[in-house]
Amino acid sequence: MKNKKHIVSFDATPVKVRRSRRKLVLPDSVMDNLPKIIIISIIAVIVLIFLIIAGLMNVARDIMKNQNSSSSTVSSGEVAYGERDSLTVLIVKTDDTKTIAEHFILMRLDPAENAAYFTPFSPDTVIASSGQTMGERYSTAGAGGCAKDIEERFGSSKVYNSTINFASMIKLIDAVGGVKLTVEYDFNYKSKNNDRNIYCAKGSRSFSGGEAARLLDCPEWPGGVEEQRLMYARTFASIANDILVQSRSNIIDKYYNKISDAVTNNVGAGVFQDVLPALENMAFYRDKSLRDITKIVPVETTPAGDGKRAITESSMQVMHRVYGRRDV
Repeated sequence: MKNKKHIVSFDATPVKVRRSRRKLVLPDSVMDNLPKIIIISIIAVIVLIFLIIAGLMNVARDIMKNQNSSSSTVSSGEVAYGERDSLTVLIVKTDDTKTIAEHFILMRLDPAENAAYFTPFSPDTVIASSGQTMGERYSTAGAGGCAKDIEERFGSSKVYNSTINFASMIKLIDAVGGVKLTVEYDFNYKSKNNDRNIYCAKGSRSFSGGEAARLLDCPEWPGGVEEQRLMYARTFASIANDILVQSRSNIIDKYYNKISDAVTNNVGAGVFQDVLPALENMAFYRDKSLRDITKIVPVETTPAGDGKRAITESSMQVMHRVYGRRDV
């Protein structure tokens, strides 16, 4: 019996294929509430977005708070600086022998106000209750006696004192790396022994200790002795501005040691360490505020006979406000 081959034949006639499309039909209860469901869904999405944004804002606020707190050694809410943190010093500029007082500069570093005040005084100014001038008082009681008179007259807390002459002025300025000054006149002065010549064009620049000391000591000051005395105050203010900056806040104590080696003063190491944290905070404040923290406070005087000068009543009130105690 022979095997039969089964042949399958395919019909190539085109045939349309029909797909069944089923429509999704929601229950009538859902259809009736569909508008409400859509509205509730939209509200839920909006609330979710709001919560996400609020959470991101809180995170950002916490980050900013941490950055601000780490940018300063002391926050305003942690430490309140007061009178005990201030430092007031009477600087006496003398002749080379330190026997004659030529200029007086009163300085107050006030961390509570983030300010450093400087006031120049003439040796002819009467401060002592005895009627002596500051120059006379220096001759009889030294810088300490003058500082004591300041305390009594202006209602100040402890006033320390520092004595400086031409040689120590050079050491002081070199110790702090020079000083920036603005000179309003051209100087061309030749001293008798050619040891204190000064040639300087007007303008602003940095001065070394030798240059600054010769400039300040020039006996032929174009603006007169009062302006020369004011320049001394500006010089000490410039030194304070250069030291009280954040980049130097951790070495302020080293500058204290350098200054103490250059000048005679009674600001002991213990006293300085007590006010050091407040001075460091002043340095941070100055960088944060981007402004000069020093203020020159002039004193007004009137003739009092015998070549003496008396402080005016209005100026006396200013001196009390600036240099008087803040805790009384």
